[in-house]
This record gives sequence, C-alpha cells and structure tokens, in this order.
Amino acid sequence: MSGIIGDNTGRGTGLIKAAAGAFFGQAVQTVKTDTASSTTSSFTDTGFNVAITPTATSSKIMVIVSVHYGQNYSTIFRLTRDIGGAGYNAICIGDAASSRQRTTGGSDGSATGGDTGDLSSWSTVFIDTPSTTSAVTYRAEWFVESGGTGYLNRSREDADNTHCPRSPSQITVLEIL
Repeated sequence: MSGIIGDNTGRGTGLIKAAAGAFFGQAVQTVKTDTASSTTSSFTDTGFNVAITPTATSSKIMVIVSVHYGQNYSTIFRLTRDIGGAGYNAICIGDAASSRQRTTGGSDGSATGGDTGDLSSWSTVFIDTPSTTSAVTYRAEWFVESGGTGYLNRSREDADNTHCPRSPSQITVLEIL
C-alpha cells in the first residue's frame, strides 16, 4: 500500500497518518544520580529540575519524568512548572477531593511491610502548553507521610549488597513545534 492513509481507513487498519508539520525541536535532560532523603510532610523540591526556552508561544513541551525511590511510609510526587521565575505551580495532578493529596503519582508505603531493599518507581509523560517564549523550568516535588522517610535513588535499607539497588532519576523535556 502506498500514498496517504485517511483517518477512517487508518483507524480501521491500525495505521494513522502523522500530523502535518509537527516535529520535535530542542531536547533537554537532567539526570540526578546522587541520593537524598526527606521526612517533610508537605511538598518540597526533590533537588533536580530542567529548564527549556520554547522557540514559539505555540510550542508544546513533552515532559518525561522517571523517579526511583525507597520508602517506609507513603511517598507521593507531583510535577511542577515555573515560567520566567514567577514561581512553581503544580501541573498534571489529580482532582481535588476532600483531604486527599493532589498528586501526579507515588505509592502507599508501610512501616512494617515490603522488602527494605525494594526500589519503587514513579514516571509520567505529560504534554504541556506553557504559551510562552520565556524560560520554563520543570521539577519533581515529593511529600512523605508524617512519621516516615522517603529516599531518592536508593532503597530504604541501602545496605552494601546486591539486593539494595541505586538508580538515577531524570526529567527530559522535548519541544514540539
């Protein structure tokens, strides 16, 4: 088969034509390889972020986040954005509902359950529309249940043996023109 596949034909065959003129511009990534810990029961910076300056106000930004962590209580994350130094605001979070935390992801931990050598992962892919040509900075923030500790890029136990891994975390941003 050759030529352009229309939307109806494409959906029926599993093939869909590419959007005309859409392509990636710049790509920026930050990788955090060192470890950190937190006992803060309010959202705080994980210690890594990435900045990109869109070339046009019509550009979209694909944000890809991958975080690795250990925990002994619930540890949750949210994606935040700062435009031109105006301050960080949460994006890509769940709806408000009573006293529930509005997050992008994370997991429920337990002080007594699970293997202390386990490493959990949180990841998300989000298409943002910042509508600006000013610098846009994305960062991951975390929140640890009161009384607990969260560990970035390492397991809770972090013993010097093969069953306690360490892994990097990263944020990648791609401009969609």
